[in-house]
Amino acid sequence: MIVGVAGGLLLTVACGHSLPLASDQQQIRDDFKAFVEATVNGDGNTACDLLTNQARRAVESNAKGLPCPQVVASAQSQRSNQRKAQLLNSGLRDNQVRGDDATATFLLSSGSSTSATPAKFRRERGTWKLAAVDSPSAGDGF
Repeated sequence: MIVGVAGGLLLTVACGHSLPLASDQQQIRDDFKAFVEATVNGDGNTACDLLTNQARRAVESNAKGLPCPQVVASAQSQRSNQRKAQLLNSGLRDNQVRGDDATATFLLSSGSSTSATPAKFRRERGTWKLAAVDSPSAGDGF
């Protein structure tokens, strides 16, 4: 089952009204979707902003010091249209939040098979960020 809203949190404002806020699970799902869309579209600034500081440094280190946004743009230009469609149709399940850390399973369908890959998230400065995701086994990489 794809991650869904597990009940909204409520914020009581000074005037006494309550406003629903997205659950942590929903925020993680939304941020992951935004990350996938940014990587598919080559929007390196957005994609890299959705990574933890440590994950961003790892991307740059693995690319021999190239800036993260440049790495994302380069990867986008090498990705097939089929792979882009697969990524855009991907999802998360089994999202579990523990304090400022969360895990989920990244699902990627390729033809008749679906790969399930662990993903880790971390809350930094109040925002959920992607901390790590193993490279999905199907196709030409994330």
